Amino acid sequence: MNKRSLIAGVGRRKADVSSIAMDLSLDYIKENIKKNNYMEKEVMFVVGDVRNMPFKNKIFDKIISIEVLEHIKEKEDIMYEFSRVSKNDADLHLQTSTRYCDRLLGRLSKRYYDINTSNHHQYCIEAEEVKKLIKSNKYIIREELYLFSPRWFLICAFMDLLKLDLDSSGTLTGSFAKHLQYIGYKLDKHSFPIFEYVNKKLKGRLNKYAKSILLEARKI
Repeated sequence: MNKRSLIAGVGRRKADVSSIAMDLSLDYIKENIKKNNYMEKEVMFVVGDVRNMPFKNKIFDKIISIEVLEHIKEKEDIMYEFSRVSKNDADLHLQTSTRYCDRLLGRLSKRYYDINTSNHHQYCIEAEEVKKLIKSNKYIIREELYLFSPRWFLICAFMDLLKLDLDSSGTLTGSFAKHLQYIGYKLDKHSFPIFEYVNKKLKGRLNKYAKSILLEARKI
């Protein structure tokens, strides 16, 4: 029996094969299809709002939500909808940026702060609040991972000087943006194991400095 997965708020990210990919923006969906050149019927795209999804109850075996929660104020509505359309024992894969780190980055770069407070990460909350939301909507958290990203501190250190910007999907734009992103991704890749090791030794004291949290949960 084939399992049915929903990508809630797919944006421009490449969708998993044999999934239903939903986004509020028809323009994003069109860009996604053009960019990723899917095979015929490989992915089904749907225009819809995560706060009021156009699906029946209990039809999905897995829901994937990456960097969506921080853009929307009505998080209780989102989590209720995830729970509503999930079968019993369905998986939830959720990643979202966290407030404390975002505010630190905003202090480092005025441009980053202005962009985030106007049209990007206006509604970040702390990791513990995200976990509480998930648990209150009939999910059991099976795994949690705090994602540290020195890349963003590097970007914000140069963002004002180089007059860089972020587009609506969080992609860095402007002169030298690609080069800075490349260096940043390399930095993240090599430094993450170190942060994870140190944080474990410190019994999670660095959690609040993580750029985002990744949670794996199971619907009960």
